[in-house]
Amino acid sequence: MCGIVGFVNYKKELPNKKNTINSMTQSLSKRGPDEEGLYINKNVALGHKRLIVIDPEGGKQPMVEKYSSGEYTLVYNGQIYNTKELRETLKENSFTFLGHSDTEVLLKSYIYYGKDVVNHLNGIFSFAIWNSRYPRIIYGKRSLWY
Repeated sequence: MCGIVGFVNYKKELPNKKNTINSMTQSLSKRGPDEEGLYINKNVALGHKRLIVIDPEGGKQPMVEKYSSGEYTLVYNGQIYNTKELRETLKENSFTFLGHSDTEVLLKSYIYYGKDVVNHLNGIFSFAIWNSRYPRIIYGKRSLWY
């Protein structure tokens, strides 16, 4: 199990909030004892605690992908059951992969499908994606419990 935290403030720059996001991330230590990561940009702060199950190097988070003229940053917890099918669709559309994690597939699926990505996912998940090109946070959640 992993854990994600974050906040966005469109009116105030956040670089001085490293201690805050770090404290928030540390509060999730039991959810992800193996690794942690932070992402802080002008208006967004994201944190991730990870329990490593698949692809220790290729699944590091927050995961950042530069594509076209934008930069996309993902924090994610869950499992995408149709990872293989999504990966194949993305490969057919000129996407390449560095690792084997569903994290990378989710991020590149967002780049391909946009905010409609949740309609293409089969699984249980919670995520947030920061899109630097259009500064906003995109989030999705689906669980077995409604």
